Amino acid sequence: MTTKEKILAVVNKLDDDTTIAQTIHRLVLLEMVERALRNRGKWIEHDELFDRLEKEDEKSHALLVARRPNRSAATKKANQSRRSAKSNRVHRKAEAVSK
Repeated sequence: MTTKEKILAVVNKLDDDTTIAQTIHRLVLLEMVERALRNRGKWIEHDELFDRLEKEDEKSHALLVARRPNRSAATKKANQSRRSAKSNRVHRKAEAVSK
């Protein structure tokens, strides 16, 4: 049966007072059923999906950790001192504005 014949069969089975929205709804259902029948056997179980996602997440995490550059202690110390110095300046400006 061709697609056109299937559509006409659905439309011919409808009542005379069927609205356009109801007709479209029936045609969408027809399409969804056909898609499900085409995909039969291609589904995976819920647990299997999450196992796959966890494996992908582990691989991504391993890549991110491997790519992360190692910072020296001096670099870490310099960045920490800059942050604390900036935060002190912000507090001083806030105090000056509030006075």
